[in-house]
Amino acid sequence: PNGASTNAWFQWGTTTAYGNTTALNSVGSGTSPVSYNADLGALACGTTYHFRAVAQNSGGTTYGSNSSFTTSACPTPSPTVVTSAASGIGETVARLNGTADPNGASTSAWFQWGTSTAYGNVTAPATSVGSGTSAVSYSFNLSALACGTTYYFRAVAQNSGGTTYGSGRSFTTSACSTPAPDVVTRSASSIGATAARLNGLAYPNGTATSAWFQWGTSTAYGN
Repeated sequence: PNGASTNAWFQWGTTTAYGNTTALNSVGSGTSPVSYNADLGALACGTTYHFRAVAQNSGGTTYGSNSSFTTSACPTPSPTVVTSAASGIGETVARLNGTADPNGASTSAWFQWGTSTAYGNVTAPATSVGSGTSAVSYSFNLSALACGTTYYFRAVAQNSGGTTYGSGRSFTTSACSTPAPDVVTRSASSIGATAARLNGLAYPNGTATSAWFQWGTSTAYGN
């Protein structure tokens, strides 16, 4: 202060034009140096800032030399993931679809799936969707599913910034086909000169079933 009541502050900004000032600090009216500081917030990551100290009393305004600092590098953003509708749904198959935006970092993507929202299964191997900054489509074909069953799934992607989960979706496999009956031809019985009994076994397999015989004097049957 050099013996006069003095206020001190900082000028700061991303250039030596500064453009911003901190609040005033009273450093008294003594004759020895007084430390002061100001906390900055909401700065941009990975950015160089310039600043200088300023003090003022009745004798005038004095500016310190320029100094600078660079904020820490921006953290890697986690990927952006979207779960798309399933396609190619059959009795035992379906294709899971999704998109993943790597947001600039090398990213792998996969799906979680199962018969509940606990999922319990993951598709493997994971799909590399690169390190770009736009959405990349990816898919996985499921097989050996149960017919007439609802399955739940969601897209997942991971990079050095973290793991992101897409919203959950579901699909239902096609209804189970009605199984054809099983049938066994058994030996004829009660064979006479002009009569015989044809015998067989039919297994309905759970569906109302009719059964009969084809017969004739050749394997063309005809009757």
